[in-house]
Amino acid sequence: MLLDEQRDRLLRTLGYGLTPIVLEPQLTQYLSPLESRPALVEEIGLLLDAIESLNGLLSAARTDSMAVEVGGIKIDYVQHVRHLKSEGSRLLRQLEALTGLPLKFDQFKGSAPHSSSNSSVSYW
Repeated sequence: MLLDEQRDRLLRTLGYGLTPIVLEPQLTQYLSPLESRPALVEEIGLLLDAIESLNGLLSAARTDSMAVEVGGIKIDYVQHVRHLKSEGSRLLRQLEALTGLPLKFDQFKGSAPHSSSNSSVSYW
């Protein structure tokens, strides 16, 4: 069973921000089927934990970015952060596929995912 706390955490992670107590009908249609699938809810929880862990690693990487070398090992901060962000985006897409909820905001790219409906811009 998907607890309210898990539901809210899932929605925040996928970029829905602070959601009201009464969810929009379109979000409810995605969340309702999860209620009867405890293994799926557990997998969602593991993905959410992994994403939270990556956020912690990114915070630590920002703190450690001042170090150029640690114990004789040269650190490539940019490559390390790029890898963490790539992994975070992959986990978000996996969470999106698992739940069926569209990803509204990719926190690791700092933008909303591009859909085919938003791919062309008209200036006239």
